[in-house]
Amino acid sequence: MRILIICTLAYIALVSSKKSYNGYELLNIELNNYQRILLIENLISINKVQPASVVILKIQPFVLLVHGEVAELIYELLTNLGTKYSIEENIDNLLKIHENYNSMAPLQSNGTLNLNRYHTYDNIVQWMFQMKRDHSNDVKIIKIGKSWQKRSIFTIKINKGGKIGRKAIWLDAGIHANEWIGPAVMLYFIKDLLTGNSQMINFMTDNFDWYITPVINPDGYNFAWKHDRLWRKTRSSHPNNKCVGVDANRNWNIFFGEKLDTKDECSNTYEGPFAFSEPEVKAVASFLKSKHDIIAYLAFHSYSQAWMIPFANSKSDKPRDYDRLINMAKDISAAVTSKNGEKYTFGRISEFAGEATGSSADYTYLKLNITYSFGVELRDRGFYGFLLPPDQIFPTAQENLVGLYTLSQRLASLRNTF
Repeated sequence: MRILIICTLAYIALVSSKKSYNGYELLNIELNNYQRILLIENLISINKVQPASVVILKIQPFVLLVHGEVAELIYELLTNLGTKYSIEENIDNLLKIHENYNSMAPLQSNGTLNLNRYHTYDNIVQWMFQMKRDHSNDVKIIKIGKSWQKRSIFTIKINKGGKIGRKAIWLDAGIHANEWIGPAVMLYFIKDLLTGNSQMINFMTDNFDWYITPVINPDGYNFAWKHDRLWRKTRSSHPNNKCVGVDANRNWNIFFGEKLDTKDECSNTYEGPFAFSEPEVKAVASFLKSKHDIIAYLAFHSYSQAWMIPFANSKSDKPRDYDRLINMAKDISAAVTSKNGEKYTFGRISEFAGEATGSSADYTYLKLNITYSFGVELRDRGFYGFLLPPDQIFPTAQENLVGLYTLSQRLASLRNTF
């Protein structure tokens, strides 16, 4: 009853004014790496003259939000670059449909949070502590740090049976505030690992401990809920910056500052004034560095449907363990695809998300020597994009749980190498 009251009050609080995208158009653009560099250079110049007139939502595939005031200029630019693009004009309608669809699902199911809908950060944290109360012998809640706005960042550790000395697998999501499917899937993973009794679940919990952080960027996620559904960055405010926020997956201390598109403080991919400027990123990195039991790191994102290996920084460089990692990603993506028939692919992060500096998986692989570092792009392949309907949460979690099982099997067979 208590959690139902909390959820209801939280939802009522959300019925406030939200950012309107009336007058914006969404463009899906096909371009090569050279065209992308030229386009980003021009977009930075346009935004300096008319701030927030162009918003890069995703690098690969390249997705733009363009205000009508500069639309013709952008169309001319794209034509001159020789690119192909499609236009979606009713962004506000899509956002309203998404919000209404989620609000139609009940907040509670069988006395607990309904995991077949998206939830606020406060509700996620309340649910995590409820899991701790319900499974006190198998769960530990760890506060690993605080966000810029002083929200606590929580990790849940699952240690079934209290066995000492097991190696662990780390999962995180919500580093980008608009990727809501990630945190939702994390809750399903927690529930299944704690309550499931199948051969698959038993194998995963008998062989490994699990650290799961549903939301790395709670400030951004909260802002996306209350004010701007498509908000991506943190909510930090650094001296002399005219725009708020940093892309937390450009802020890790690896290859930092090597790309043009990360320099513009008003860009969605702004890297920050210095590496680890974001307390959220620094907190996660410090925690990972302090734990010597973690042998695999998985960062969940959306969208594209892919299991990916380092590097994010370069399409030409390969990690030293390339053959081992790419074969593992191939097997995992095939297993994920087999569950529901939704095609997942595999490759290096840079091949799916574009070349990006300061990413978490590159950092854990190179700086922390966590060989089995992966990025995972969840559903879908672009039809709904960041506005994935809540009825997609369960199948997305279901198929990727099979991926975690396949990963667990491969890692268990290599345990003598750790």
